[in-house]
This record gives sequence, structure tokens and C-alpha cells, in this order.
Amino acid sequence: MIEDLKNGDGEVIDMTDYVKKEKYLEGTGALVFDMANLKIYANVSGRCADEPLHEFVENFNSKSKKPFKLVKFDAKNPDGTSIYHTNLMMSIVGDH
Repeated sequence: MIEDLKNGDGEVIDMTDYVKKEKYLEGTGALVFDMANLKIYANVSGRCADEPLHEFVENFNSKSKKPFKLVKFDAKNPDGTSIYHTNLMMSIVGDH
């Protein structure tokens, strides 16, 4: 799949080495982007590990016209288990 993506028009940043370390940054729901305030919200969990998260934000900001600030937190369910995706607990709603 990575090779197929590399044949497209955009740049591919391969972060698959993190999988071997069992450190994941899932694409669906792990990050919530606040475009109006230039923030990326991330709940650190088994599906949003610290190292790949910081690498992603660094790469993202290197391509952005304006840098985004990472807002990282550790939210848990009442039973103490991590909430595995940020978008399960929050969303950004704008009027623009």
C-alpha cells in the first residue's frame, strides 16, 4: 500500500516503523483539528501514542502555512480505561 501511495502526486511520510514498536497513531478519530484556532487535540491512548503523534505534528507543521499547537491530554472512562479516540469525546463545531 505504501508503494501505491508513493506513486501519487503527494509526499508520503512512512511511519510504519512505529507499528513494530506497538506505538500507533490511528488516522480515524485519534486527532481532532480545530482549524479556527490552529490546534490539534489528541487524547493519548493505545491508539494515539506519544512518539508518532509528535512526529506527525512536526511533519504536518513543516508543510502548513501556519503551525498548529498540539493539545495533548489523557482522558479516561469512569472505570479508568483510556478513551481510545479523541473524537469519541469531543468535536469542534464552528459557525463559518
